[in-house]
This record gives sequence, structure tokens and C-alpha cells, in this order.
Amino acid sequence: MALAWLPAAVQAAEVRVAVVSQADDARYAPRRLAQRYPGQPQGRALDGAQVAAAEARVALAAAGQSLRLEALEARTGAEVAPLVAALSRQGTRYILLDLPSASVRAATGAVKPGEALLFNVSADDDELRGAGCAPVLLHTLPSLRMRADALMQ
Repeated sequence: MALAWLPAAVQAAEVRVAVVSQADDARYAPRRLAQRYPGQPQGRALDGAQVAAAEARVALAAAGQSLRLEALEARTGAEVAPLVAALSRQGTRYILLDLPSASVRAATGAVKPGEALLFNVSADDDELRGAGCAPVLLHTLPSLRMRADALMQ
């Protein structure tokens, strides 16, 4: 009751973050993961998201917020767009996409600007940053072209 005069935005709020992956993602085949050279995936993005969520808890608590991290896995690429659309409708505003390029493109078509913000955390396809660019998508890693340019410089 003592905090009733505070605006709702200042009171405790839950930040919902989802990590969406795909079960049939060939990039995570055991044989490919075993290669362990630069440019190969080192594991699923969910592990990193869990570490980040744990490290952010103290700062979020000080700001009166909490974080709920949800992991969801689509069986195939065809299930990605409906899954992302459902998350957006349920109020998840931040969605981390650990998906192949084609599935990232499908996910961007399932969300309108302002509904949710999608983060591409594993697809390094140049096309996603060119003709396939979407206003609801941010990238957390360089594309193949960006990486090659950096190495050449």
C-alpha cells in the first residue's frame, strides 16, 4: 500500500525473454560440434542466456524488476513462425533466435514492429543483413562477409 502512489512502470515488473531453437538444426549435429574450429558453433545459445540471466538478477532486483527466461524448441522450421507469433501475443517482448537463416526469416515475418524485438544470436548469413533485413531483428554476431572483411584488414 505504501508504494501505491508510484507509477506502474516503477513498481516491480517481470521482463520476459524467450530463447527459440530448432530440434532439426544441422549446425548442432554432434559431428559438426566436435570440429571445434573458429566459425563452428560451440553449443546452444540457451547456455549463454542462462548465464546472462543469472548475472543480471542483482541489477534487475535493484531496479525493481525480475527476469523470466523461457526456452522453447520447434521440431522443424515450419513450427518457428507460429511459435514466435504465440510468444509475442503472450507478452514476450524479447526473443532470442538460435535458428538457421531460413527459420530466422520466417520468425521475422511472424512479428510486427512494436510487438517484440527479435535477436539473431547464431545465424551468420549475409542475406539477413541485406535483402532479408527486418525492422524487428537485431544481430549479435557478424555475418560471414563482416568476419571475412575483419580478417582481411
